[in-house]
Amino acid sequence: MNAIVRNAEIPSTGSSQLILAAGDIMKKPTMMRAGAVAADGMEPKRGARKSERTNRTATVRAVRPVRPPSTTPAELSTNVVTVEVPRHAPTVVPYGTTTVIADPHEICNVAGLDALDYMLKASENIPLSVFYMFPSCVPATPFENAGAVLLARDIEKRIDNPRILGLGEMMNYPGIVYGDEQVYDKLESAYKRKKNIDGHSPAIEGNVLDAYTACRITTDHECATPEELRERVRRGMYVMLRQGTACKNVTTLVKGVDEGNSSRVLFCTDDRQPQSIEREGHINYGVNLAIKEGLSPLMAISMATLNAATCYGLSDRGAIAPGLRADFFLTEKLDDLQPEEVFILGKAVARGGKIIRKAPHTVPEKVSGMMDVKDFSAERLKLKLSSDRVNCIDIIPGGVVTGRSIRCVKRDSE
Repeated sequence: MNAIVRNAEIPSTGSSQLILAAGDIMKKPTMMRAGAVAADGMEPKRGARKSERTNRTATVRAVRPVRPPSTTPAELSTNVVTVEVPRHAPTVVPYGTTTVIADPHEICNVAGLDALDYMLKASENIPLSVFYMFPSCVPATPFENAGAVLLARDIEKRIDNPRILGLGEMMNYPGIVYGDEQVYDKLESAYKRKKNIDGHSPAIEGNVLDAYTACRITTDHECATPEELRERVRRGMYVMLRQGTACKNVTTLVKGVDEGNSSRVLFCTDDRQPQSIEREGHINYGVNLAIKEGLSPLMAISMATLNAATCYGLSDRGAIAPGLRADFFLTEKLDDLQPEEVFILGKAVARGGKIIRKAPHTVPEKVSGMMDVKDFSAERLKLKLSSDRVNCIDIIPGGVVTGRSIRCVKRDSE
């Protein structure tokens, strides 16, 4: 594969092809200019000579032992918004994440397009590249009444924004399989623009999975077994290994990853709480788990960087190569990614586990104070049971699929 540098002084930030981050490349000195990688192991003399006379970013040489490209979560869901967007950067960037792709489903469930507009505005001018997927299922089910309804006409109003990379997880797979016209109208909005459609297809297989993937669903993050991973890759999908706070499948699914399918596998978090990130790490934690399970470090790093960038069409990042963004971090070991210093566009943004550049605050004018539960009281939480035998939803740790059982309970006396 080749990358072309049109001008050694001011490298192009776009490239039609990406270069896999091989071990010898990550260990070489790298020249950076104007926020992009200018050369690998070479001195762009003209550019370096002029650096003192220009206002552009000066040439920087990184000489630490190991320099992987920074990670890109395939789906960093902001489904459950626990912190403001600017405060997310200090949480994840010190762990080597410099680009995130988020699905703001829950906040849009309540505040609709105002919520999406807030998320876009709040993530501007912060030390983190933030892209979004337009929530495809608002409300998530016909039985919900959280405050907003987003239809195809609403998608059409925002999907052309270059920071919206497509449709968020299409949870309504029955709507796809059984021909719901409203669902198809939403898909068409992405088709017309050749944008991605994230999937959500737990426990579906065979002809139903065929029908789902035939509608050009790009990804899935709900696999439960290595065989489900393989079945989706065979159908052309990208599969995400998820290491969230509640849902975790990296150590299970990595057993289904091999040289033949690793290019279609990514990492994601999908609801990883700040406490989990601070205690264990972010995408680097999932990568380290996969390596401990026997995955090659270079394969794992490629899945966390190049694969995610390729999947979502972010052709200006994902590897260390001339012309691509100089987004990377420094670490002592490839088989245990513990970022010591993180760079975005060639500038250090985090060091020693702390963010260097703070993010500005955006006032959430139209989306604050939206919680309004009518006539709430403890009385409304009481279950009026006619029998000691009740239907129960059984939680299966580590995933979103649940079980069903009938159990005996002790009722309170009236």
